[in-house]
Amino acid sequence: MTNAAINVDRLLALLSGMRYRKVATLKRTYVIFWVVYAVFSTAYFWNFLIITWRIFAINANNAKSPSLFIKRNPFVKIVN
Repeated sequence: MTNAAINVDRLLALLSGMRYRKVATLKRTYVIFWVVYAVFSTAYFWNFLIITWRIFAINANNAKSPSLFIKRNPFVKIVN
């Protein structure tokens, strides 16, 4: 992540030339950092919610009717 930030900074310096000091300010750097942080945090949080929801949904189906889970799951062996 640090290498990527340094590479983007150097690319911006090459592309903007003499305007670099006006373009790359400390305030803009903080804003970009927090936006990237918020996007990755939100993606992680939504992934956690989806996984948790699926676990509770499967457990709720098993509590109501375990036979539904066995019929749908080919990896569960039915022992008589």
